[in-house]
Parts: sequence; structure tokens; C-alpha cells
Amino acid sequence: MQGQNTAVVMNVIPVDIHQDRFYDIVFYYETDPKKTPQSCRLGPEAVPAGIHQGMRVRVKAMLSTVLGLELIT
Repeated sequence: MQGQNTAVVMNVIPVDIHQDRFYDIVFYYETDPKKTPQSCRLGPEAVPAGIHQGMRVRVKAMLSTVLGLELIT
């Protein structure tokens, strides 16, 4: 299944693995009343520039795997 959901970023942690940059993103879906933290690790091509805590994003996912994030303006 493919889908897109609105979420709020809780934390962004840059991670270097073998000299390649990745980002560990922690977020919660706006539809979740408990604000359960979700996480993913994405490459720079899938993360909007300047992403930080508190930003609203659209989470693109397929089969419960996050493929990328888009800023919501």
C-alpha cells in the first residue's frame, strides 16, 4: 500500500556512515492522539533542506516504509 500522511518532526539527527550522510528522523502523525514517536533513516535526497523540530511534513510511505518527506507550507 502506498500513502501519504501529515506528521510533525520531533527530532532530526544527522548520521555519517562510511562518509555518507543520512538523517534519523523522529516524528509523530497528526492523526495519532497519543503522538506515538515513529522513526526512519533517510538519505539527503529524501529529506527537505533545513528540516528541524516542529516542522509539519508529508510522509511518503509504501508498505509501512518511509520513502521520503516533503515540507508542508
